[in-house]
Amino acid sequence: MKKIFGALLILYFFLSGCDKKEDTIPSLNNECFFSTNLDSTGISSKLLGTWEWQYSFSGWHAQYSDVANKGLSLEFKPSGVLIVQRNGVVTQTATWSLRSNLELITEPSVIETWGPVLFCDDQLLFQGGVFDGTNNYYKRD
Repeated sequence: MKKIFGALLILYFFLSGCDKKEDTIPSLNNECFFSTNLDSTGISSKLLGTWEWQYSFSGWHAQYSDVANKGLSLEFKPSGVLIVQRNGVVTQTATWSLRSNLELITEPSVIETWGPVLFCDDQLLFQGGVFDGTNNYYKRD
């Protein structure tokens, strides 16, 4: 009986240590984001539409989070308007444009859009980590 209990206990700890989220979150060095080269016109065009926040990575904590901004979406309109929604409710409206170094400028500031703008297929990354901020990953809605 003790052997069965011991085996079940070991099996429990082994299985509880598995983190399925790791399978769905790409590595930090995902080359796809850094191999997609677009100019300001290409970035502006690709930004248009709605993007759903997926997760963030903070270098300060060396951790991923998929709950910090759950329900956040960004809608980029061609007129230079950015609509920020949380759980379907508009929480902020801002104007947007690109700097010459291909960073997004928003007025007022939207911190989830800080950093260089990078794309990988239907994913968007605001690489705020280069400014000691947080990298925010989005997926096209």
